[in-house]
Amino acid sequence: MPCAVDLETIATRQNVVAELTDNEEMFHRVRSVLGRFLDLNHLLSTCVQIPKQETVKTADCLMTTIVYLKHTLEEIENLRAAIADSENELLRAFTGVDIDVMNLCAYYLFLISVICLIFSLLALYSGVC
Repeated sequence: MPCAVDLETIATRQNVVAELTDNEEMFHRVRSVLGRFLDLNHLLSTCVQIPKQETVKTADCLMTTIVYLKHTLEEIENLRAAIADSENELLRAFTGVDIDVMNLCAYYLFLISVICLIFSLLALYSGVC
């Protein structure tokens, strides 16, 4: 059975590719930023995993994940800057995302990292490890 085809979606994506191939400077900026992104599939799957046991090792892994998330949020801002002068509606929609949402996410990630650090230090000094 053939897949449903949404010609408008395909055309919109083709326009993004056309703009990136026509605007070499933007292409190189986007390529540079995307090269600094981490493995997002792995990062997101790590975020939804629930450890079977709370240990110093799982807390350490969680802190590493939080640092990676923070890095990713920072790179999203760099990606927005790289495509800021785009004329494509799909890319302009991405640059129009409310910055306060990003700041709120970064703030919560920072709080979580501080909490995890405190738990790790408590576990370390209480002789759990």
